[in-house]
Amino acid sequence: MISSFLTDQAFLEDIVRILFVFVLITAAFTLSTRNIASLLTVYTVQSLLLVLIAVFLYLIQGSQTLLAIAALTLVSKVLLIPSL
Repeated sequence: MISSFLTDQAFLEDIVRILFVFVLITAAFTLSTRNIASLLTVYTVQSLLLVLIAVFLYLIQGSQTLLAIAALTLVSKVLLIPSL
């Protein structure tokens, strides 16, 4: 049943739109955050949302470049930079 949702292009496009809304919400949090620890958390969440967007776009379009972008973003912006 889940695989049928992952092959439905309209459903995947709706998920991408919802994720973009969450990116905008995290951008608003970034502007209003005063604490550096909270800012780093919002940065990590926003980066994870960008990874999810790239993965869903990969499922829609099948471009290997999107998968590479998702992997690089996950490693650098979600895992590496917050740990520094």
